Amino acid sequence: MQLKHKIVALGILPLILAIAVICALVIVQNRQLGEQQAQLIEDSILASKRAELKNYVEMAKSLIEPLYADGKGDEMAQQRVLEELRKLSFGIDGYFFVYDRQGRSLMHARQSELVGKYLWDMTDPHGLPVIQALLKSAESGAGFQRYAWKNPRLARSPTNLPTW
Repeated sequence: MQLKHKIVALGILPLILAIAVICALVIVQNRQLGEQQAQLIEDSILASKRAELKNYVEMAKSLIEPLYADGKGDEMAQQRVLEELRKLSFGIDGYFFVYDRQGRSLMHARQSELVGKYLWDMTDPHGLPVIQALLKSAESGAGFQRYAWKNPRLARSPTNLPTW
């Protein structure tokens, strides 16, 4: 190899290596930026959903508080509360459901086949004990729990029924 070719190769090879390193860094930074942006969007949507859900719960509470105003909280008042909550819905997929402290479904606005069933040990596809987590969030006052649940609109066909 001639000296002229060696000098050109020694000049071009570091340039090609520098360009490759810069491209790799840009790709890594681009991926990280995309992940950060996706996380920011998810956090923003969740914050909005939490605020919206809080408003719906406040609305439901204001609807049922008069039913307990006499302080009795008897069986008839409880049934009236369940009926009022069954009627409430918000959006396409928004609805209320009620469980007792033992995990028995007292009311489910979209999946009436669950009413009366004990679902304490039911887990979602990620292994989360859903009803236990919901009750724990309710008792602690956290008020928000993420979990996976089959969409009741899609759960109507025999091949798509919930399994637990």
